Amino acid sequence: MITLNSFVNIINESRRRCSRQAVLPCMLVLTLGVTGARLGEVIGSPTSPGLRVMDFELNGNPPLVTIITEKVRGHPPRVVPLPEWFPPILNNYIVWNGVHNKLFNISPTHAWRLVKREANVHPHELRHGFALYSLWRGMNPEVLRRIMGHSSLKMTFTYMNAVGLDPRQLRSPFAD
Repeated sequence: MITLNSFVNIINESRRRCSRQAVLPCMLVLTLGVTGARLGEVIGSPTSPGLRVMDFELNGNPPLVTIITEKVRGHPPRVVPLPEWFPPILNNYIVWNGVHNKLFNISPTHAWRLVKREANVHPHELRHGFALYSLWRGMNPEVLRRIMGHSSLKMTFTYMNAVGLDPRQLRSPFAD
């Protein structure tokens, strides 16, 4: 599994690269990393349309993206908050690459190779990194469960163990 430090380094390096020139490889890594989405949800699959320009609400506070979950999983669309620094990078990518609808019009194999070359990780490891980072930054496990599209907290607790969080140490949101 990806470590917290390596995930942060990957995101920071891709952010730096995309800030200079928002090209496909770094934008794909950033999008996977800041959304926690599955590769098929980002690029599209037979059961998911992939991310489209219209799925982003970049002027909100915070900016948001709606991820259409792969239909075979039967989950409703997920709304994911985005970091404040992401919208300008995404806007540059859209303008510089003439994107009108679908953000990434590439095959799964091509996407996998781009992520591997850009970040030296499997695309799904960026999803794990998103979960680790979110918990480390204090996100409520139930909120993370919904953002990730997990059907139960069991998988979320796996990430909590990886960052050293014990569910018994969490406080209720109703605690004083």
